[in-house]
Amino acid sequence: MLSVKSFSPDTEVIVTDGQCEITPELETRIQAIWDAEQDRRGDALFNGRMFSVQTMTAQRIEGFFVDYRLLIAQRLQPDLYDSLGVRPLAVSGLLSCPDGIVFGCRGAAMTQDANVWELAGSGGVDPSAVTDAGGIDLIARLYDEIGEEIGIGKDHLHDPEPFCLIEDPDSHVFEIAIAVTTPLDAAAITGKFLENRTEEYATLDIVTVSDIGKFLNIHHGNMSEASLTLLKERGLLEGIGL
Repeated sequence: MLSVKSFSPDTEVIVTDGQCEITPELETRIQAIWDAEQDRRGDALFNGRMFSVQTMTAQRIEGFFVDYRLLIAQRLQPDLYDSLGVRPLAVSGLLSCPDGIVFGCRGAAMTQDANVWELAGSGGVDPSAVTDAGGIDLIARLYDEIGEEIGIGKDHLHDPEPFCLIEDPDSHVFEIAIAVTTPLDAAAITGKFLENRTEEYATLDIVTVSDIGKFLNIHHGNMSEASLTLLKERGLLEGIGL
């Protein structure tokens, strides 16, 4: 079951010099998993760096960057968590426009939650979000994700509001939820998505607030648990019975 905590915009996210200790035997196992996943997904999968949480309080989150391949290995073989201890930090957007809330159906080739519907615009924190002071700019990271996954540039994104933090004890992911708005309508958003399509989402849907219940019923059993939690936290499931 997901755990939901309040999150203050004043919370600091700080990069430390920590690292995962990997034995030669563990490295061989990780690389074999990574090679197999690259064979499956092709050039769309590359080994970047991502932020892993080391310590967390209400005022401060500390962590360090690890290879993305460590997370992939840990997701595909969960027993590796005992050795790697990767706890990814991610941002998750709740993007609204004049025509409703933006949802995306994850691509079939994705390692996690393939073909599952979620609130569009999310991803792990990578080194591009590091500030000159050694902190993490969570808003900038979310804007980059929305640009990469949907095609909406930061000039069209406004009023960011971090509103909660979700911890998934199974995947060990911490997601910081951020509500954001765009003045673009559904047609413009769909057009930008089609122009910039990646493997992240197979399709988008913009759903009016009054139709969220109907949308969730249509996709019952195929909706991200984290997204349902974020909708509930924002009061968008009231009267729906979920």
